[in-house]
Amino acid sequence: MNIIDINYFNLKYYNNLNKYLIKNNINNQYILDHIDKIMIKEEVNEKKPNTESDTANIISITSDVNLYKKSWSKLNIIHKTIKIKEFVNNLKINSEKNREKIKNELIDLLKKKVLTKKDKVNYDEEKGVIVSLTELEYNNGMYNYKTI
Repeated sequence: MNIIDINYFNLKYYNNLNKYLIKNNINNQYILDHIDKIMIKEEVNEKKPNTESDTANIISITSDVNLYKKSWSKLNIIHKTIKIKEFVNNLKINSEKNREKIKNELIDLLKKKVLTKKDKVNYDEEKGVIVSLTELEYNNGMYNYKTI
């Protein structure tokens, strides 16, 4: 999100706040001064030429939104790896050593194409998160993946 977008949302917020103050007959001079400051910042930022990196950031943000909203089998292996790491990071594991061990084990299984099938991974396409792994077990305070 760039500065112009942030200023836009701030401006919208303060305008709504100003309307509320006027409606309830409350002194709104502070809000009006703040809105003027935001408007000045926005005018300065609009005068700056857009750089290629700003454009690349905007494209990157918009493409990332829908990047993970595919079925598990259609995700790229890199994106599957990222999602597995996110899943393991959200598990309640006491030891960082155990967390790294299970993470590495699952990534190896992904590379061996064990976790590429959608029957092995319950994946929520709408949220873009792994819900569960069908063969992942929790025993004696540790996670283990059952391999055949």
